[in-house]
Amino acid sequence: MTLKTTETISHSGADTEPSWMVGLPLTRFIPKVHPHSDQIVEDVHAFFLEHWPFPNERARKKFVGGNFAYGLCASWPESLDERIRHACQLFTLLFLVDDILDDMSLEEGRAYNDMVLSFMDGKRMPNRDIPVEWITYDI
Repeated sequence: MTLKTTETISHSGADTEPSWMVGLPLTRFIPKVHPHSDQIVEDVHAFFLEHWPFPNERARKKFVGGNFAYGLCASWPESLDERIRHACQLFTLLFLVDDILDDMSLEEGRAYNDMVLSFMDGKRMPNRDIPVEWITYDI
């Protein structure tokens, strides 16, 4: 079915539309992502694959499949280049920390979060041999 740009069509496929939709022109949704998203995602994946202590190859593949950095690039397509990269690193780090918390009790998780936050606010210096510490501190 080909429509002229001035024609309208049912948006939902239903026989009747809500009144506010009647007469709206047909549009094609074109998603917008950050213009450097491919490079940013590649860089973020490479960084964490090199430095994060994934327990096995399956966990590494699951991490890449999660594509957390791309989600952020799609959510904020007009972010400044110098900000989106750090935001993607932080967002990815938070998902990885969340995976660690899954195996902890509430009290253990609270203590772990407090430890992670102590690096974010500069209250502690990181042990450069522990990735979650120095990555959190550096981001």
